Amino acid sequence: MKLMKRLLSLIVIAPLFVFTACEDDEGADTMNTKDAQTSLKTMDQQMATSIDNMQNSEGMTAVLTLQKIMETTSSGLSSSVESGVLTSLNAIPLKSGDVSALKSTTGESFNFSEKTGTYKYKSERGILDNVSNEPNDKIVVEYPADSSNMGTNNATLEITDYKANDENYPTSVKASITHDNGTELVSYELKNAKWNDIGEPVLLESDATIKPYNHYVLMDSTAGNFEYNVSQGGDKILTSSANVTFMSITEDSSALQKFDGSFTFGNTTINGNVNVENIRQNIQNTFRSAQEDGSSPSEKEMEKAVNKEINAVVKVDGAKAADIKVDYSPESSKEPYRLMLKFNDGTEEKAAEYFSNAIAKIKTIFNNMGIKLEENTTPMK
Repeated sequence: MKLMKRLLSLIVIAPLFVFTACEDDEGADTMNTKDAQTSLKTMDQQMATSIDNMQNSEGMTAVLTLQKIMETTSSGLSSSVESGVLTSLNAIPLKSGDVSALKSTTGESFNFSEKTGTYKYKSERGILDNVSNEPNDKIVVEYPADSSNMGTNNATLEITDYKANDENYPTSVKASITHDNGTELVSYELKNAKWNDIGEPVLLESDATIKPYNHYVLMDSTAGNFEYNVSQGGDKILTSSANVTFMSITEDSSALQKFDGSFTFGNTTINGNVNVENIRQNIQNTFRSAQEDGSSPSEKEMEKAVNKEINAVVKVDGAKAADIKVDYSPESSKEPYRLMLKFNDGTEEKAAEYFSNAIAKIKTIFNNMGIKLEENTTPMK
């Protein structure tokens, strides 16, 4: 669970800041500072608007209503339905991305073939009722498409083509949500999933259309490759990719070693690479050298220790808008390091000021899904 939350944070959040592969930009076109600042603030507003549109879309409304039902009806369900239907729904990363949630609160593994049938939401009792054991090859849930009208079951979830490994963790799943008027609100496919011995995903690929947006996720934790892309009607809205290298600390823990990636929204692209392990070593060496002289490292020395291992640039329409650097402020015990945008005239401003609206929206979404983002994945203020 902890690994999944960390990977989700990295896929969606980290590319927005500094942890993102870049090439040598010597000789590239550059923007004047005023135009760059205006463009980045416009991008922030546009991204926040796009996130709002996704959250308020017809498909997402159906997903969030289903989430509400799952959260409020579990206490009124038999243990078999709770460990079957609810865990199978949670296994589909439509609401939380948590594809490892395949154990019930009692620790029972989910067996799809034992839980097939039809379930209906009963608003007067606030429960999901298993009304039929048919069909015997899928799970069907009839429920309201919109939380503003909980008295009408006008959406149908179907979980089909479910395949699992010997531990009952899914290797492939297909699911859909359809409105009674015939509109497909959600289609979802999980494929090529592999799991480790403790139920954490090692490899997975998912393709979800939450009307009218398509979300594609690829995660290969062995190779350290991650992709997350959003499109609408074939037009790309957001693309991001990353290659992550972890180093083992103990048998049960690891730490980020390197991060390379790219993020594009509209006409704005962030590319960069960070050698996190070298930063750790540089900081240790800087402190050691200062201690040998009976002093403490200066702010400039600390910044140099970090920035020499960061190569990140923001471009707008292919022209360089700013570099991303780190500012060291030891008076801030919680956030001594702050991400900064260094514009082409040398002006520096906090990166958080240019991503605040979008990040606030993203953090709200994750909070609503029950995922608390780690502090070091958000911009330093």
